[in-house]
Order: sequence, then structure tokens, then C-alpha cells
Amino acid sequence: MNVLWQRLNEVRYDVYYSISICDSNTIFITTFNLDLIKGVYNSYTNTYNWEYVTSGGYRFFLQTSCASRDQSLWLLGPYSYISRYISEHRQIVRSDMAFMQMKALSEEYVIGVDYSNRLWVYSYGTWRLIRDGVKGATINYNGDIFFIDSDNFIYTIKEN
Repeated sequence: MNVLWQRLNEVRYDVYYSISICDSNTIFITTFNLDLIKGVYNSYTNTYNWEYVTSGGYRFFLQTSCASRDQSLWLLGPYSYISRYISEHRQIVRSDMAFMQMKALSEEYVIGVDYSNRLWVYSYGTWRLIRDGVKGATINYNGDIFFIDSDNFIYTIKEN
């Protein structure tokens, strides 16, 4: 099997912390210094153009997640709260508790794992507890949730 590895970045930014692919041309990353950086593919040069999305005082991002259904951008930011990114100076906080991980499906549907290892679902303004004892979770385009429990078993949840 042949595998083609292509480096997408220059070595001018800090240590990268998280990555989220938004569409076929756009990538968002957070750095170890908690900055948010956007990479946009340039088909003429076959490279990504990188730019800081945030600058100044309100930049503190642990994780980014670009929703697969509508490309809305979600951030795990100050105090580990989950917020929806609107612009550099406007984020809408959607949680009132701290999370260690999150993954967005759309602008109205996000999952998160809090620091007590509980899996939560945010849907249309309401957080709902799904399960305790979760180490990590993700969600696919169909809305199926996959998670690893504290005993290292992998489960899937299919919601209607």
C-alpha cells in the first residue's frame, strides 16, 4: 500500500494542540499557546495559507470543532466552556460547566465530555446527560455517537 504524506504547514507557528477539518479547503487548529489559526487551501499553489483568526485579549482556545453538517465553528475556550464562534470578538457560550472534550455536528448539536467523565449532548439550547464513566467521545455525520467508557469498551449510540 502506498501512502502519500504531505506536510501542510510551515514551521512558523507554535506547537499545535488540536485540529478540525471544516470542509475540503478549510482547516482550523489551536496551538499550545491557545491561539486559533485558520488554514485555507490555495489550489493554484497547492498549499495552505495560514492566518491567525484571533488576536489580542480574548484568545484562549483549547480545542476547535467544525461541524460536519453546516461548518459552524465551535470552541472549547475560556474556563473550558463550550462556545460557538461567530467572529473574533463574538462567541456565544453554550455551556455553564467545564468540558475537557467536545465535538460539533451542527450549530445546534454538540457532544461533550466533562471533567467528571460524563457524556453530554447539547441540542437546541438544552444539555442532556447521556452517560457517566466516559473517557472520550466523537460523533459522525449521521449523528451516531461513539464513546470509550472507563473499562475501555467502545459503544455507539444511535439517536432518532
